[in-house]
Amino acid sequence: RKVARWIGLDLDNTLIDYSPAFGPLVIEHGLGTGTESRDQLRDRLRRPDSDEQWQLLQSVLYTDGLAYATMAPGALDCIETALALEWCVCIVSHKTFHTPERFGSRDLRTPAKEWLARVGVVDLVGSEHVHFAESQDEKVALIAEYECDVFVDDLEAVLANQSMPAHTLRVLYRPGRGWKPTEDGLIEADFPALSKWLVDAERR
Repeated sequence: RKVARWIGLDLDNTLIDYSPAFGPLVIEHGLGTGTESRDQLRDRLRRPDSDEQWQLLQSVLYTDGLAYATMAPGALDCIETALALEWCVCIVSHKTFHTPERFGSRDLRTPAKEWLARVGVVDLVGSEHVHFAESQDEKVALIAEYECDVFVDDLEAVLANQSMPAHTLRVLYRPGRGWKPTEDGLIEADFPALSKWLVDAERR
């Protein structure tokens, strides 16, 4: 057994559940009625000629939206379970320093750090294990540096990156989904399913 076993977690739309934020922000910025899901909003606002409205919503979501955002269901319990089983936990997020200039060049990283502190995650994993990357490749390089045994992300493109360590168990975060292997070598799962896998793995 390795001296340290690492679980890496993505942040936006994985650890952070922004769904409570969409309604208030959409109404506030005149982008709709606030009754649509994230996927419905994306499909409507990302038009072939311009995705400006979608980018605007993304910019306010990752700043003002953190006032409404919650932890993904079962995420805090999963982190606590991992730590109790002597796993180490790191957070690696692809998050630039600022929103685009046309949306105010607003600081993206400080609000995320403050949110992580507010919900108690920083106290659990340590601020030194919270990382923000400028690009997807930089993110994957950080995952490789930690030699993560497990990495959880909502974006298949990150998990399929050719530089992802071969030994890393790649978990595609899907809310409400039990532990489900896919044909391309990923595991679709939510945080309660990951917690169960951790406990079961310890018994094997």
